Formats: sequence, structure tokens, C-alpha cells
Amino acid sequence: MVVALATLLGHPGLQLKVLVGQDALDRPVHSVAVSELVDPTKYLMGGELVLTTGMWLPSDLSSLEEYVDRLVAAEVVALGFGAGVVADATPEPLVAAAVRAGLTLVEVAEGTPFVAVIRALSEILVAEERSELLHVHRAHQDLSRAARGGGPRGVVQTLATQVAADVLLLDGGGRVREWSSEEATELLPALAAEINRIRTAGQAATSIVEDERHVALQALGNGRAARGVLVVSTGAAMTKLQRDLMAGAAALLSFGFDQESPTAQRRLRQAALIRLVRTGAAPAPDELAVLSEGLLAGGPLVVVAARGPKEQLVAWCEGLQDLGEERALAGLIGEEAYALVAADVDIDVDTDIAAGVGGGEVVLGASRPVDPHRLRTAFDDAERACDIAVERGARVVHYADLTSGALSVADPWAARSFADQFLAPLDAYSAESGIDLRGSLMTWLGHHGHFDPAAQELGLHRHTLRQRINRAAQLLDRDLEDVETRFDLWFALRVTRASRNTRVTGDH
Repeated sequence: MVVALATLLGHPGLQLKVLVGQDALDRPVHSVAVSELVDPTKYLMGGELVLTTGMWLPSDLSSLEEYVDRLVAAEVVALGFGAGVVADATPEPLVAAAVRAGLTLVEVAEGTPFVAVIRALSEILVAEERSELLHVHRAHQDLSRAARGGGPRGVVQTLATQVAADVLLLDGGGRVREWSSEEATELLPALAAEINRIRTAGQAATSIVEDERHVALQALGNGRAARGVLVVSTGAAMTKLQRDLMAGAAALLSFGFDQESPTAQRRLRQAALIRLVRTGAAPAPDELAVLSEGLLAGGPLVVVAARGPKEQLVAWCEGLQDLGEERALAGLIGEEAYALVAADVDIDVDTDIAAGVGGGEVVLGASRPVDPHRLRTAFDDAERACDIAVERGARVVHYADLTSGALSVADPWAARSFADQFLAPLDAYSAESGIDLRGSLMTWLGHHGHFDPAAQELGLHRHTLRQRINRAAQLLDRDLEDVETRFDLWFALRVTRASRNTRVTGDH
């Protein structure tokens, strides 16, 4: 999530006046830091608006130039001087130093608390996060409507418009089935090797750069060979939003391939339905129930996540599919398999009997039984249980056996909603900075707020960890020394725990 400096400076009620650098207000600001140090750079990560009252700043031009140069070298976006404490207005030598170094300089009015600036950035980040989520939801709805009204061609054309890209849809033989433009078909000769690798080698997806075009290829279907390939070519590297929309389109397009036997069609459709539910690209609940032949219109369901060798995962999916769609749906997403099963299915017994793997190398994690409209949360629970199963070397782990206390009595949907809203400022910051604030906070809380052992476990300097925790406190606008705040934070992190995600790293 990117917030332009101009957006923050224009927030109502802040009374921020730009003194220097009006032509650089489009730069993104990731956080607000308050510091009275003459050299605060070791506590900065870049992208900050640094606020100071000038209490300890030197008064001579030469020293102020050195101060400003240090901020510029640390990639600070702007410096804000708080008027009315040390000086009634921003000192002229500081203005001159900012002009010389090209650093944006802002004057903070006497009546504006620094915490108000911090809170304003948090509010902007939360609002933009909500706006983006709404945009993603509507975009997925547009893809679903395009699939219902225009079939594969409608999906291809809609996706091309949404992601501003050239889009190709190939069938299982590598032949062009649909395309968004003639330019899209010109990519085929250069992509022949990659397309063949996805079609025949079981590779789920890949991306390359060809003639300054960023090309992403996604396999369609389930099993050892792709039933088709979706190709998306953009002028720049794809954003997370573009990748999410491509994944949703790929799931929808899997419904369009009718070249297989009835049994294979059923299995392909089940895998595509699993992808729709997991990625959030699914249509309305009543339509979803029709597609699933009744399973999603019935009683509580359990989500099962499975990991293991690809061959055994395929066999596991096919075995569960043979139980009948009124009892189970199963399919692969990337290198993992998932199933939706009726609550009366015995995970410990029926999954082995159905797949015939007899407790081999397939490891399972099962969610609690949930209503069909809460399946997104159940996927997260199943994946967490599967993580634990891998760690313990167990065949099956049930999420219900992992939780106790507050997590066990909290309503999963309400808990996830609370956690997503509570952690939204952290996620927005991490998405832009690449710094894993969640992981840092979880480790820090696990060490009861002690920095040295937590920093050692994370492989960070204790000052770096302290800086991250302080940044989190600023983003959340909460006192992390407060017991209730720590509980809220721990609860939110546990609810949305994502140890399966790739760990991102930042400063060291």
C-alpha cells in the first residue's frame, strides 16, 4: 500500500505547511518517526516523515546541513519541524539546508500534536486497504459475471481490461483458444518452450521477461498435465492485485475445458471449484451450491489441507472425489491439495480408505466444522493444522485440538474480522516495506516483551527489533506496554497466524 506524501499533508486538520520541496510530494511515505536526536538515522528504515521540535538541533548552517544530509542519505521522505516549542517558526538556516539538499521540509503548526500526524497516516492506510479489498471483490465479481455471460472469451477480455495486459488462453494441446488482441498472439513463438514445460511437466506456473514484456503463465486444470494455459503479458512486473485477478481467472477458466471424459471433467470442475473458494473468486453462495451439487448448500463442512508427493496428492484428491460430490470435493492448488468434506466424514479413516494411501506420505490438517459461508477462514485453520502435522511428523492434525482458551471459544468469523481490522495498518506497511512486522511481534510477545532473546531468535540487532516494535505501536496507535493491548495483539496474530507464508526480511 502506497501513500503519497501529498495525501498525508492534505489530511484535514493537520495544518501542515510545505516550506521546501513542493515538487516532490508524490513520494510514498511509509511511516512517521518522531526524533529529537541530531543523528536519528540508525533508528530509521527509509521512507519516513521525521518530526522534530528542534530541541537538540544545532543552530549554525554548517551543522544543520550535515543533519539534513544524514536524513537524505537515510532516504527520509520529508522533515517536519514542530513550531511553538523551541522556535515560533522553522529556523531559516534549516530551510536553507533543506533547499541545498533537496529535502522536503514541512512546518507543523503549534496546535498540531505529532501523534495526530501518526494517527492520520494510520487512518489513510486503513481506508486505502478497505478500498483495495472492495476493488478486488468487485473485480472478482466482474470475472464471474464474464464467465457466466461470455464463457472463456468473456473471462479473457475482462481480465485483459482489469490488468491492462495482453491475454492468451491455450487449450491442452497448446493451441490458441481465445485471445485479447492480435499482439497477444505474437508472443507464442518466444514462449513455446515455457508453454510446453507447463503442459507436460506438471509445472503449475512460471514467469519470464521477453522483449521487455513481463509474461506470467498459469496451468489450468488438475492432475499431471495441464488442460490449458493462461498467458498474461504486462509492460511491468505484475502487482499482487494483478496476480490475484489472474489466479481467479485461471480458476474460472478451468470450468471451460470440455475436451476430457465425463469423469475427468468432474474432477477438473471440483479442482476449479476448490480454487474459486480458496482465492475468494467464487460467485454468490447460491450459485456456488449449484456448482457443488449440494455439498455447499448442506450442513457444516470441514476443510482439509494435504501435503506430500504430487503423485500421492493427485491420488488422494481422486479418491475423495469418488466419495461423491454430496460428501466431498477435492483438488490441487499449486503444490498442495485441499478438500471440502461433510462434517460426518471421518478424516482419520475415510480419507485413507478413499485415497488408498494408507497413511503414506500425505500429511493432513483439518479445520473445525464450519458453515459453508465461512470457508475462507476454515482454509486458514486447515493450513495451520497441516503446518503442525508436518512439524510433529503426524499423519493428521485437527485444528480443534490445537486451540484452547480464548481461541477455542471465539467465533472464528468474528475473530478473523477483528484480527484483519486490527492488523491492517501493519499489513499495509509490511506490503510496501517488505518488513515482516507480524513475525517480529509474535516472536517478541513469545519472549514476554524482552528484546534481547527475541532479537537473537529473529537474527536481528536488538535496536532494529525495538525500532520495529515502536513502528508497530505507531501504526496501531496503541501502547504495547499495556496488558490489554498485548492480549489483543497476541489474539489477532494467533487468529491470522500465517507461518505458511514466505518470510520477508528487511533491515539488519
